[in-house]
Amino acid sequence: MTSQNKESLLAGLRDRIRRLEGGAGVARPTMRFGLAAIDGHLPGGGLAAGGLHEIAGAPGAAAADGFTAVLAARFAALAGIVLWVQPRREAGEAGLLYGPAMAAFGLSPGRLLMVAAGTRQETLWALEEGLRNPAVTVVVGELDQLPLAPSRRLHLAAEATGATALILRRSPAPEDFAPNAALSRWAVSAGPAMDGAPVWRLRLWRLRGGRPGEWRVRFDEETLRFDLAAPLADGTVAAPARAGRAGGA
Repeated sequence: MTSQNKESLLAGLRDRIRRLEGGAGVARPTMRFGLAAIDGHLPGGGLAAGGLHEIAGAPGAAAADGFTAVLAARFAALAGIVLWVQPRREAGEAGLLYGPAMAAFGLSPGRLLMVAAGTRQETLWALEEGLRNPAVTVVVGELDQLPLAPSRRLHLAAEATGATALILRRSPAPEDFAPNAALSRWAVSAGPAMDGAPVWRLRLWRLRGGRPGEWRVRFDEETLRFDLAAPLADGTVAAPARAGRAGGA
């Protein structure tokens, strides 16, 4: 094989890998935050639809729930069902999703389908089935762990249908998570409210095809819009890049 043929073969393999991994070779619709500081930081000007994204929040923290609900509502736009799968809980138990409260984050209760799962395997099964349903635009799954192989299955299912998968994790230290196939991996925590509106610290600690970043944002529940909150209102505080592990986003 000549050197030219080898280079051609390698170029073809690299392009195929990028497509399989959801890299630059695949054009996807994007969900925009409406903030230049964040949208301008993300490849394509927003978060890519038709793939897997992960949001981590400390156990019992409402900030990650709210942020996840906002993303789900925006990915779903004006049509489609949001399927939210969470562990089976008793009425009144902490963490039980309350549909009408999601309206404050732009997620209409009329488009929200809630499912209770007893095990991680049941959750993964429900998410994959949801991604294959043409009426479902977004699936949200609450999981304690997301191993690499199941994450790839979810990402490929989302990629095949154009629906978006959001995984909500409960951990104060997301860097301890094992690698998975998510396009983006976020850590969300709450800050002091401003004018009665929630303030969230958004830390993008893994981004396929991009770099980490950090922002403090205020979410206006009346206009359903984000604003940068001081002291980060003048731009992005980007975290230093860290060496990724195989399979990590």
